[in-house]
Order: sequence, then structure tokens, then C-alpha cells
Amino acid sequence: MTGKLDEELANTDPTVLRVFIVRHGQTEFNRKKILQGHLNVPLNETGYTQADLIGSRLANVHIDRIVSSDLTRCQQTAQPIIAKNINEVLADELHITENLRERAMGPHIEGKTIPEAMAYAQSQGVDNFRHYGEALGAVTHRLDAEWTKLTTGPDSLSHKNVVLVTHGGVIRRWLPYLHKQGKYGLKEGLTEEDLKVPYNTSLTVVDFYKHESKHPGMIQMFGDTAHLGAQLKVKDQDLR
Repeated sequence: MTGKLDEELANTDPTVLRVFIVRHGQTEFNRKKILQGHLNVPLNETGYTQADLIGSRLANVHIDRIVSSDLTRCQQTAQPIIAKNINEVLADELHITENLRERAMGPHIEGKTIPEAMAYAQSQGVDNFRHYGEALGAVTHRLDAEWTKLTTGPDSLSHKNVVLVTHGGVIRRWLPYLHKQGKYGLKEGLTEEDLKVPYNTSLTVVDFYKHESKHPGMIQMFGDTAHLGAQLKVKDQDLR
């Protein structure tokens, strides 16, 4: 899969569930390099533009279901995807869930820049500020619950293309888990080192095989930004 901006992204194979995973658009906290976690920060102007562009990219993919983190920045990113899609039924079908939220970093870390967070942790005798907040196992547990619902729920057999709108830290946590623990394959050209925090509104594509073969699925694309262009490709891979 090359990231072309057309219907070639769409899955038509009834034995496959294609999951399009979109990171939310840019926020002012992203721009200012402030850690967000569960803070409910909306998109900024650049973020709205990015969301519009990913909506255009997915417009010709008949999306059967779209699920978003309940945080505002993800719901705002989901709206253009819904509005532009050829499946008009999506207009009333945005499903929201806390399971797709970013990892909580706790009140002492959220709202700080990385240098501020590092300084706070060191002042408390903690070597890494990422030790604060929600346990990684707890994050994985809620992501696994949502993935299981998506891939084995009552509509999974009829669905071919679904969208998840979520956060950078979630994607960074979940995709390596699918590959290593879930035994999902990597498309030729992708490596484990590629599975890091992706750009705002980047596109990741995972195929789930409904009738399991050699692998339960395949990571077809990771963090693709072909729809953004150089000016809107914002790098903030240390942030969440």
C-alpha cells in the first residue's frame, strides 16, 4: 500500500476487516510542546486543516464504523472524516469511548513541557517523568478490550472498513503490541523501529483476518502523511 489519496485504500475483501487508525490533529499544546495526557485540549487552526485533509483522503473509502476517543481533539478530527465520507449513514454514527484515550500522566505531569516534567520528576527522586500516571498494562488492557469489540463484535463479520481516531501514545503502545504479542505481520518495508509516535492526522492501516491464516492480521501502513504535504507535517514525537 503506497498511500495514494483515492479509493485504493478501501478494502473490498469480505474476509478482511481493515482498520484505519488516525492520530488527532494538532493542538496548541502540541505546538507549544506541552504534555496533554487526559487534558481536554481542542484542535488549533492547523489541526482543523489537518483533519479536513485526512477526511478528504478517506472520503472514497466506504467506512462502516468510526470510533473515537472521547477527548475533544479526537472527536473534532473525526468530524470531517464523517462529513466527507461516501457513506452518508455515518453522519449519526460516531461512537466514542474512553478506551481510546491517551495514557493519563497524572496531575503533576500533564500541562507541563518535557523539560518541566523532567525537572519535576528529578526533584522527587524519580529518574523518568513517564513513570508517573497510568500503568502501561492498564493502557494495554483497555486498548485490547476495544480491539476485541471491534474485531469480534456482532458487526465485525459484515464490516470491511472501520476508523479509529485516537492519540499518539496509544498508537505507539498498541501497534508494537499487535506485532509482538498479537503476532500481526509487518508489510514489506516496515520495521519494528518504524512503530513510534506518529505525526498528527497520520494514517496507520491494520488488516484483521476474520478467518485467521498464518497471522491474525497485517500492519499494512504506519504513520503515513501523504495527505498533509511538508508544511502541515508537524513533528512532535516526544509528546502525547
